Amino acid sequence: MTALSIAKEDCTGCSVCQSVCPNSSIDMLPDECGFLYPSIDSSSCVDCNICNESCPVLCRDKITRKKYFMRSSYAGYFLNAKKLLESSSGGAATAISEQVIKRGGVCFGVKYDTYNKPVWGIARTQNELVGFKGSKYAESVRGKFHTLVVEELTDEKPVLVVGLPCDIAAVRMYIGRINQNYDNLFLCELICSRVTSQKVLLDFISSKEASEGKKVITVSLRYKHNGMKIPFFVRYIFEDGTETYEPLEKTDFERGFYYIVRTCCTHCSFKGDNSVADLRLGDYLSLNESHPYYNPGGVSLIIECSKQGRKLLEYIDNSLFQLHQTDLRGSLQYNKMTQVSFEKHSLSNNFINEFLENGLNSACRKLLYSQVERLYELLDEKGIDVSMDMIALWGIGNAANILYDKFEMSDWNIKYVFDSNKIKEGTFFKGIRITNLSNIPNYAKNIDAVIITISTVPYEILSQQLYDIGYLGKSIYLGGGGYII
Repeated sequence: MTALSIAKEDCTGCSVCQSVCPNSSIDMLPDECGFLYPSIDSSSCVDCNICNESCPVLCRDKITRKKYFMRSSYAGYFLNAKKLLESSSGGAATAISEQVIKRGGVCFGVKYDTYNKPVWGIARTQNELVGFKGSKYAESVRGKFHTLVVEELTDEKPVLVVGLPCDIAAVRMYIGRINQNYDNLFLCELICSRVTSQKVLLDFISSKEASEGKKVITVSLRYKHNGMKIPFFVRYIFEDGTETYEPLEKTDFERGFYYIVRTCCTHCSFKGDNSVADLRLGDYLSLNESHPYYNPGGVSLIIECSKQGRKLLEYIDNSLFQLHQTDLRGSLQYNKMTQVSFEKHSLSNNFINEFLENGLNSACRKLLYSQVERLYELLDEKGIDVSMDMIALWGIGNAANILYDKFEMSDWNIKYVFDSNKIKEGTFFKGIRITNLSNIPNYAKNIDAVIITISTVPYEILSQQLYDIGYLGKSIYLGGGGYII
């Protein structure tokens, strides 16, 4: 029996091995956390080794080769308010998909099935695209969709695939295996931080059903309540036709998404120049009212990576979708997940153990107790009294909002707020005017401690940045491997 050479911690669950197996000897089965991994049936395996030869992680060099590099960037959003509301950010994936359908093409993407599980599907009509909208956050069931993509490529109609970086690499690998180039194939990658498991998502939905006493038939994890992109809301539609909303950052799912993460996401094989997409799509982060591309309903970041990507951009109807070319370097500055992998949290293993033992809600309750306890241990170690000392916050993003509520910072003696994003300078956080971080030396004599609320940058880098600009006082980091949920 052929042994799969890829280590479990590197496997993306892309299912190419299942698609290429000539004897259908490979199934994708969930592990204890619910993540899908290949399992070989030894009785039917013929030791052909095609599975290993087709793995996009093991054979990454065959598909990358620096062919798909980031050339230019764009900001864009739907001009139609309803379509913008239905999109996670600016709606770029939908705008491109609609144009592919208009040209007689087909689109592949991820939708929910009748059990609220993310699965791959195909859309041949505008109506069928609706299911692809919205962020799913949990890994999808791929099945053998790679074979369906090839079947659709047999004539000249355009075929679009929109998925995560590992999914796009899987399609490239599968196409490369049959050694044929298709001018009608277009691949769009969604800028990705990580995925959690379907087990986490379904546990979360089940808890909601139990508390409400009725079945959830539709869930949207990034609903734009009142038309605003921020903050994110979860929208539930129940079988009796009623619906309700709650902020995503206050849900157990948000915490599960942070602590129960597929291991390969902590060292993604397809970041930076290893992406093999024609276009990369995601949120255009850090925009506000002062920026010419700002839209409160959301703005998409679109990165062109190939000639096929340029062709897709030409498909876009500018009378329906506003598109502006932007500075590539500037657009990447606050979109770190195009370059770096997600950092595993120091409390993840404890969270996972409690999740497996008693479920998601219990894991979240124990987590909060542990985090509050550890925070005040650190404050004592540093000699910081948050009710009396002059406190400054650094980092004004979603993390700061979560932490402010979680640790009841309204009771803290916060006098200053800093951010390194110049766009935010002059705006307000919790009624305090935001000052650019470079100005911190001017306030240092009046600051007893800086509380860092940035979730995606290692503490060593942030502490060095504080030192470089002249702040030598006390600081505590609440991001990354610390407390952020």
